[in-house]
Parts: sequence; C-alpha cells; structure tokens
Amino acid sequence: MEEPRRALDAAGNRVIVDPDLPARTRKTLAAGLPLYSDFSLYTEDEAPVFTSLSGIAIVLSATLGGASFWLARQSSTVWDEYIARPLLGGLGAVLTGLGAVALLGWGLVRGVPLIRPALARRAYKRLATRHRDQVVVVGELDAVCRSLGERALRSVDAVLKMSAERSAAGGAEAEARLPYALWEIGQDLQKISDLGSPSGPTDADPDEDLVQQAVAAVTARVEAIEAEAGQLAEDLRQDEELRADGRRAIAQTETDREAALRHEALLDVVARTQARQEADRPQLSIGGGDRG
Repeated sequence: MEEPRRALDAAGNRVIVDPDLPARTRKTLAAGLPLYSDFSLYTEDEAPVFTSLSGIAIVLSATLGGASFWLARQSSTVWDEYIARPLLGGLGAVLTGLGAVALLGWGLVRGVPLIRPALARRAYKRLATRHRDQVVVVGELDAVCRSLGERALRSVDAVLKMSAERSAAGGAEAEARLPYALWEIGQDLQKISDLGSPSGPTDADPDEDLVQQAVAAVTARVEAIEAEAGQLAEDLRQDEELRADGRRAIAQTETDREAALRHEALLDVVARTQARQEADRPQLSIGGGDRG
C-alpha cells in the first residue's frame, strides 16, 4: 500500500476495511497508517528530517570518536624534543571526543523516539500489503471520492456510536449492517477514483455522464447514512429531554414531599407550644380562698 505523498490527516489516513476480515486485523487496518505524531512530538513532515539527521549525527559521532582516539594515541608519543605538538594533539583529541559525545547524544535523543512509530508503520504496511484487495485507503482517492469516503466514515461511526448508546439491540443491528454498507461504498469509490479520471489533462471524457451518475448513486447512499445519523441524534436528544423531564418530576415530587413534611413538623411544633402555654398558665381559685 503506497503512502500518499501529502501530509496525512486524521480522516485521510483512515481505511475502509472488508468486514469479513478477522476482527483484530480489521480493527488494526481501520485505524489507518500509524502517524509519527501518535507516538512523539514529531509531525509527519518533521519525522523524516530528524530520522536522516539522527542517522548522520550517529555516523559522524563514530567518525569523530575514531579521530579522537587516533589523536590521543599520537599525542601520547613524543615525536621529538618539541612538546608543543603532543599538547596540540591532546587538545584536539579532547575537543574531537567532546564533539563525538555531543553528536551521539543528539542523535540518540532525536532518533530513539522515532523507532517505535517506524516499527509500527512497517508492521502496518506489511499487514495492509497482505490484504491489499480488502482495504480502501481514503487518502489515496481523488478529491470527490475522498470527500465522500470521509463523510461515509464519519456518518457510520456516528450511527454505530449512537445506536449503541440508545440500545444494545440497536447497536448490534447497526454493527451487523453498516460495516458491509461502508465496504460497498469504499469499493465503489475506489472504482470511480480509478476509472473516473480522463487519460490526459486535455482529453474529454466520453463517459463523464456515467461517472457523474456513479458519484450521485454513492452520494445518495452516504446521505442516507447521514440522515440516519441525524435521526438518531434527534432521537437521543428527545430521549434526553424525556429523562430530564423525569428527573425534574422526581425532583419536584421530592421537593413537595419535603415541603409537606416541613409543614406537618411546623404544625406539630405550634400545637406542642400552645399546649405548653396552657399547662404553664396559673390556676385561679374560685371563691377567694379560705377565711379565718
């Protein structure tokens, strides 16, 4: 599978995969070619540059290290009675050794983070080559087909996610149906992309009407999935509104219950207070009391 020359983005890097492939292989291929930015701070444009520079730095560090060793050996032998030559040789050996260490460190720091993504990309390309007839790379399609492929991927992802959120049965049904529809769309887009362009920039395409009809047919399928995603989104919104209304009703019921309990408690406090007032009121004797 050839990697597109342009910088890959998240959508253009996606792959439409034959749903009959084993689940693990399908999941790996559908994720798309691993990007350097997924593993390190490098962008797709920076990674090849730093890969080359890291290799050059490591090779140069080996060369400078050998030169440093040679100069050190030469400076350890007094060639004649003059002592200036060994001193200069020793100084050169030290400076050359420091340069070798600096270059080696730079090469390792810049190069080591690139090892993992390079191995992941190599493994992915090997897997994609093995199943070349069972994948459609969206980023390699022409502009019209690429746009439709991206729309199809987004809408299928949305339907699968929202169907699973709404119900287990709906998620299972969408999982069984949509991957096959997406694969058929991907195959049609691949054929249109391969056959739809004229042989030369000035050649008129006698089958332009057929190309437009094919694009329109695929567009209709993509729009149907987008409409399904829109309907599911509306259904989820209504479900959430119903749940919100239910939560508000429960909260109102609880508020009313607490208000009723508070009202009864206040009535009880008032009744007990009034009873105590009656009990504490002094008893007045009738008839003025005893006389002597």
